[in-house]
Amino acid sequence: MPPRPVTSRFCLLIGFSLGSITPFFCRLCAELTARGHRAKALVWPANCLDGQGGPELELAYWPSRRPTRLADAWFYWRELRSTRPEAVIANFGSVNWMISLGWLAGVPLRAAHCHTLSTQLAYDTTEGKLRTSWLPARKRLVYRLATHLIANSTAAADDAAEAYGIPPAKRVVQYFGLEDPFPALAPPPAAARPLRLVCPGRLDYSKGQDVLIRALPGLLGVFPGLEVRFLGDGPQRQNLEELAAKLGVGGACRFTGSVPHGQVLRELSECVAAVIPSRHEAFGMVNVEAISLGTPVVASRVGGIPEIVRDGLDGFLVAAGDPAAIQSCLGRLLADAGLRADMGRNARERFLSAFELRQRVSQYADWLELEVQRCRGRRRPS
Repeated sequence: MPPRPVTSRFCLLIGFSLGSITPFFCRLCAELTARGHRAKALVWPANCLDGQGGPELELAYWPSRRPTRLADAWFYWRELRSTRPEAVIANFGSVNWMISLGWLAGVPLRAAHCHTLSTQLAYDTTEGKLRTSWLPARKRLVYRLATHLIANSTAAADDAAEAYGIPPAKRVVQYFGLEDPFPALAPPPAAARPLRLVCPGRLDYSKGQDVLIRALPGLLGVFPGLEVRFLGDGPQRQNLEELAAKLGVGGACRFTGSVPHGQVLRELSECVAAVIPSRHEAFGMVNVEAISLGTPVVASRVGGIPEIVRDGLDGFLVAAGDPAAIQSCLGRLLADAGLRADMGRNARERFLSAFELRQRVSQYADWLELEVQRCRGRRRPS
């Protein structure tokens, strides 16, 4: 029997860049294609998915490295006119064009993903004061043209409601999933892991790496062989290195710069604990990566992190900006291999039940099918 024609289903355009969410959207495209829909990925930078998306992934590349120019608008408008999708899903730099031009073209479902808290943007922005002041107003306008705002946590959805006035009917929470890395990496048991902590993330003030550094003098007094690896780069790197030297802990800190995602996972699989001392965090995919590998997490109780890490079960949650609390919790984990083993098992079970990629993709696809049916015939936001 010939396959059911695509025209009887719906067409979807998804905009996303190379990063931690890439596997999720590649798998979503594959899932929707398997269900008989047409799903096309609009990605950047150019050729970023070469060899990663699978032969079934339909691709087009934005002209710019970050799709914000008029050439990107023209590229996207031609995609809209040729594919005539019933849904568009926008992420990061693609949101403004995909939502506004999608509205103009009458696409029934126009969903913008929200990955970042407004407070993070305020802390980490390097833009001038004038530009910073009108960015929230522009977001508010673009979000008004969207039919849905998809937040990566309940905390992010609540923040969008407060910062941008998003009504409850538009807000949706969809957690991202992770393909299980455990079988390929085969992490060593808790007692066999080296005396090492890993702190992955962009080196920005909102990520709070300085708080961990301030906790190290007391830890090194008890665990002199401790090594702390900071995986990532960013504008705060020099300040963090100077702080470590000033506090006399520079010899224990390793600043690796940006590393491939595979290395991040490998290092998380071999450490005693992952430390996520963020001051603000919408979700924090690195928390999911850590628990997937049976690695306990010591993290700030902010934003979406408590929706991932259960305090006292998968690790410890502490108040943001509290070096003494981080020192205390890490001291307990470093001193007790049995506690690390118990928390590692709990973390692994938490991942498999809540954040494994296949089940998260399936849930997202179910939601999308239902919402497209509801939005058919709608040509402008209510």
